[in-house]
Amino acid sequence: MIVGIINGYYRSGTTFMQRLCCKSNPNFIVLSEPTQHEIIDHIMADGCYKDNLLHGWQIFKDYCKLPRKVKHEFIKRHFEVFDYDKSQWGIMTSESAVRYLLQPLHDCEQQIVIKSTQLHLFLEKLKEWYGCWILHLDRNIENIIADHFSYYHLTKTTEVKNFLMSNKGAISFYADLVFENLTKYLRLDKSIARNNLDKLVFNILATRKIVEKQKGITVLNFDEFVRNPKQHLNKLPFKVNEGLLRLIDPSKRNPVPDWFISMVKDSVNYISKYIR
Repeated sequence: MIVGIINGYYRSGTTFMQRLCCKSNPNFIVLSEPTQHEIIDHIMADGCYKDNLLHGWQIFKDYCKLPRKVKHEFIKRHFEVFDYDKSQWGIMTSESAVRYLLQPLHDCEQQIVIKSTQLHLFLEKLKEWYGCWILHLDRNIENIIADHFSYYHLTKTTEVKNFLMSNKGAISFYADLVFENLTKYLRLDKSIARNNLDKLVFNILATRKIVEKQKGITVLNFDEFVRNPKQHLNKLPFKVNEGLLRLIDPSKRNPVPDWFISMVKDSVNYISKYIR
């Protein structure tokens, strides 16, 4: 059964929190991104035990712990949901699709925790359906956006600045899909975004506002957690082995240059008038 949800916008610390939960609670099956439209393709191509290139550890290994019947039913429903409704890519906007997709996991006898970056719209509903705890991670908006890019491109070239100020190219971590689905869900015109930066800012601010309106959700600022993890351990809804806090390495965070902060501030001021 689903006992917990770890959710947050892309690059908000959800994978680290998944690792902390998994290593501290070996009785849990902690599944990375079961609501992501390409996840089954990744698992089938790379296997459960291959290190993820971005994160450097086996983020999919717990899929191998699922009972065979549960795993097969989940895979079947995953293809049904995402192959027939591309409007669920990037962020899920259909309540019925979310419930249909996750039901096999909740029917499982083992305790399952879901790590997702796509469930912002339904956190309160998930708590109601499954009686589970919900942990939503937030971060300073500059840090989220900075971590969409490499250290080199952010600090050594003008490539990031040029990309953010243009409308060309695909934004990483499915930001274009999130923007398209969110504007449609909120009945807004896509022309509100002047450039790629506005799309990212809109995605983060809109999902933040949506989560704020839901009840019974534990919200944790990941930047504050990294600065002083022991001070925030009592906010976590799962048991934590404090020895694992040594895995926190603040030096891995991307720097946020002054020019970057200024651009993000301008975009936040502009986009905020569309967020209600």
